Amino acid sequence: GDRCSGKMGPTNGSSEGQLHGNNEEQPDIFMPYQKLYIYHTKFCFLIVGYCRVRKRYALLEIVRQDGQDLQARERVCSCNLGEINTILRQAHVDTQDVGGLQFVTKAYGIIGCIRFTSGFYLLIVTRKAHMGSIRGHKVYRVDGVALLPLGAAAGVSQQQDTPEERRYRKLLMGVDLTKGFYFSFTYHLAATLQYNYQAGLAGAYAAAAASTSSQKQGQFSSSGPGPGFASSAFSSADFDSMFVWNSFLTRALRGALNSNLWVVALVHGFWDQRQLSVFGRPMTLTVLARRSRHFAGTRFKKRGISDQGKVANEVETEQILDAGIDYRTGLPLISSLVQLRGSVPLYWSQQTSALSPKPEIILQN
Repeated sequence: GDRCSGKMGPTNGSSEGQLHGNNEEQPDIFMPYQKLYIYHTKFCFLIVGYCRVRKRYALLEIVRQDGQDLQARERVCSCNLGEINTILRQAHVDTQDVGGLQFVTKAYGIIGCIRFTSGFYLLIVTRKAHMGSIRGHKVYRVDGVALLPLGAAAGVSQQQDTPEERRYRKLLMGVDLTKGFYFSFTYHLAATLQYNYQAGLAGAYAAAAASTSSQKQGQFSSSGPGPGFASSAFSSADFDSMFVWNSFLTRALRGALNSNLWVVALVHGFWDQRQLSVFGRPMTLTVLARRSRHFAGTRFKKRGISDQGKVANEVETEQILDAGIDYRTGLPLISSLVQLRGSVPLYWSQQTSALSPKPEIILQN
């Protein structure tokens, strides 16, 4: 891993995969990195994170190894473009005799870092689709993912690629993450609008995140931020929410870094947003459903309550109606209706049968 430790300072090395961007200084704001540039050498992965609000870069290093413990550290937490390119050039020079620094891919977030039987994998978002916004905070759907092996070999080594490893890898990639998985860089989708408003987790970046959110005299924008919608980095408690689908997948990386800025919190469920007009007044109606990650499964196979007190297929549905800004008070005119549903909290099950269109309910315990 020491071969990856590039030094700060000017070098005359080549700049393969050099980044380009804005070096302008910005005040300190904490939010997940919206763009990731992933490189690798024979010894480690180097991930450059870019925050477009702060216009600052950070560098994450993950050592390539097949052990049980993830070796990851944030080498640089805040620097400009020139400093990042200097580190990358030095890493290329230091490892040039074994292939040097190679660009892997661009990503929009890390879904998780997980180990099955040998070695870790990095699950990343490679494509995203803009679905709408809540008070100026953009919401995206996952449109493409990739699984990167972090083992010592360049790919999945033959001696480590056991039948069990292949089976678990197939199970993970069998989940279609391009259907019904949503995230936001500046809004805590796993929590209700009321929680975000009161906790101040939704809005300080809206002016920079949505160029159309600024108010003009005589006009209002239903997508703009309102007073009380202030944002900050998600805490560990937020990632432990029952509605953060990838809570377990991110636990190893969050624990190694003691930070949540390198991962995105995914919500599994439903999203739809429509623009309405009521007596000439424009409004935005949003329906967001969050599915619990606990005791989830297909119909008839998951029923009742688990030994941990989690009911099957628990879903929280939130309807948000945004009517813009009240000119008299300057406060947002926004309401939220939250409904929670789940299986009957008893120990019961149903056995499906082609001969029985209505399976009998079997009470247990």
